[in-house]
Amino acid sequence: MLATIVIGVAIVAYAGWVSYRKYKQYKAGQFCSCGCSGCSSKSSCGKKE
Repeated sequence: MLATIVIGVAIVAYAGWVSYRKYKQYKAGQFCSCGCSGCSSKSSCGKKE
C-alpha cells in the first residue's frame, strides 16, 4: 500500500515538474523543443499571438 502511494506521488510530482517547465519555456518564447530547420512553423516561431 505504501509503495503505491509513493509511486503515485512520484508520478504526480514529475508531471507537475514537466508542466511547470513547459510553461516557463512558453513564457520565454520557446514553443517546442525540436530543431527549427525542418519545422513547418519556423516563420512564426518565437512570436506570441
